[in-house]
Amino acid sequence: MHPSTLMLLLLLLLLVVDPVCGGANVSRVDGRGFGEQFEWFSFEGGLKEAEARAKPAMILIHKSWCGACRALKPVVSGSTSIEQLAKEFVMINVEDQEEPTDAAWHVDGSYIPRIYFYDGEHGELLTEIECEGGNAKYKYFHSSEETIVKSMRKALAVVGKRKEQEEAMLTILNVKENSEGQASKEEL
Repeated sequence: MHPSTLMLLLLLLLLVVDPVCGGANVSRVDGRGFGEQFEWFSFEGGLKEAEARAKPAMILIHKSWCGACRALKPVVSGSTSIEQLAKEFVMINVEDQEEPTDAAWHVDGSYIPRIYFYDGEHGELLTEIECEGGNAKYKYFHSSEETIVKSMRKALAVVGKRKEQEEAMLTILNVKENSEGQASKEEL
């Protein structure tokens, strides 16, 4: 079966099974000031959703008491550009004690806010997506719509390039399999 057909069947299965099992809203969270127009997920639920949909995720880690986090809220919630790009992502909103303690999620420290990007298809944190033009000491700190939008676009490009490379590799393997199959038939 072709990989894209398999992915479509998996997605359809998830759409049918998830609501039936009551899991449709388990991992959803409200906007927490970052905008109710986004479909926000909890950390664990969002990672699972990104992997199930094979989509990238944008992970926003913040604290309710943080001044820089409060200043970022209207930037995100008021941005039509972020809202449009968010349709291509699983949006994860992590607040206060929900922040993961694993060192993998504190790439260059525990400052806040931090915005990370995650490749749901490969289950990998995209550490190369940093705040362009930001402070080198705080690579994932964003304070403007412009830097968030640039990072979102870069994440989509990175994930898209990976998919193109995988599709090219599958094409090469299929051609090789077909060539070997033809050679076997000719030998008979």
